[in-house]
Amino acid sequence: MRTALIVGVLCVAALLVGGTLWRQHQLEDYRAEISAVLARRVELRSQFLSPGRRPMLKGYVEGLKAVDTSECPPRFKLAWLGYVHAWERRTDGTEAIYGVASFAEGFTEGDFKPLLHEMDKLNTNEAWYVCQQIAALYGVATNETN
Repeated sequence: MRTALIVGVLCVAALLVGGTLWRQHQLEDYRAEISAVLARRVELRSQFLSPGRRPMLKGYVEGLKAVDTSECPPRFKLAWLGYVHAWERRTDGTEAIYGVASFAEGFTEGDFKPLLHEMDKLNTNEAWYVCQQIAALYGVATNETN
């Protein structure tokens, strides 16, 4: 009886240690995958959204869509998808928004484009903030802005 109890306790302990080691390994894999996604994002921003150059929003969005998140944790995948969708909306709406703003300026005094641009950026900034929060949960720091 006593031997069976000792064996049972040892089995439970082995399961707990094994589970902890597996979880630690999975967290390290997730950190590496999230870091790779974020590094790719930095490359895409440099390629398509460099300061001093005309932004190539469609190229940036296509690049974001192509980033492989298949090995990332589910919560980060969802946040990344939200970020990509925010950029899609921003890109799709930018031309229409600026067309309407130009039309409206003909009837009013003032330039609406800077205000519309700032309002449009809010969605991508919020989506990026969610990505940063979830990356931080997995121990990946992000210091970049949207």
